[in-house]
Amino acid sequence: MSGRTITRAALIFLPLAAAAVAASYLLYASQANAIRATAQATDTRIADIASQRIALSVASLKADASYLTEQDALRSYLAGDDPTSLRRLQAEYVAFVRHRQFFDRLRLIDMSGREIVRVDRQGDIAAPIPPGELQNRADELYAQETLKLDRGQIHVSELELNVEDGAIEHPAKPTIRVGAPGFVDTGTKRGIIVIHYLGQRLLDRVSELRDAVADIWLVNSQGYWLLGPQDDVFAFMYPERKDRTFAAGYPDVWRQMQNAAAGNVESEVGRFTFARADAEPAGAGGSTS
Repeated sequence: MSGRTITRAALIFLPLAAAAVAASYLLYASQANAIRATAQATDTRIADIASQRIALSVASLKADASYLTEQDALRSYLAGDDPTSLRRLQAEYVAFVRHRQFFDRLRLIDMSGREIVRVDRQGDIAAPIPPGELQNRADELYAQETLKLDRGQIHVSELELNVEDGAIEHPAKPTIRVGAPGFVDTGTKRGIIVIHYLGQRLLDRVSELRDAVADIWLVNSQGYWLLGPQDDVFAFMYPERKDRTFAAGYPDVWRQMQNAAAGNVESEVGRFTFARADAEPAGAGGSTS
């Protein structure tokens, strides 16, 4: 082959090679965009499912609290305050906790903050607490907030670690407290019921949505991890860890998340897909803390 022929062949080949490279790049870019769009759609769906699971769990708890405040056994006790109606109420609470495997505790508290009935879960057993071991809970935030409520309103606490006798319970026990007031037929408030829900169930239902590519975190309204880096979860419960927040670790992402109920935020460390899980739907009565 002559030099002229080689030159001609090279001139023909090189543009074809360039076209092949361009075509390969465009194909790669198209595939990458498709993969990115699919991943983003998957992340959005997962965040939405997690949000729904939280909302539905809290809604179920609130329905249980509402039922308990209208229970005949409770209304009878509040109206009569006699030993027979108290024993009946205690038996009803034992049966209720036994059949709600994620209820850790159920209380009736009077207007002064004193426990009247308390049933604790001990493994698979629901056991009433003897009268001599009942305590005054007037200093507890959940009691104070619930005592302020009117008929039909429900208090939902933050998800936090349970504290007993001033110390965090070990092993750690994530807990949500749901409270509602009880009234007699005349409309007088006579006490409150408080459910302690084992919040690990909620964390597990969210955690099981993670996959091999993307992690899934849960943070509270202050930006503290409830599900996330092991050493940083529930940092607000520990004075020495109070600076360990998602908000501090990813300030730009956190700031953008405050402006929407759901969305995607691109950052130098990657893409964050988020959805807000509201315990209190718009227009519903009640309080959250």
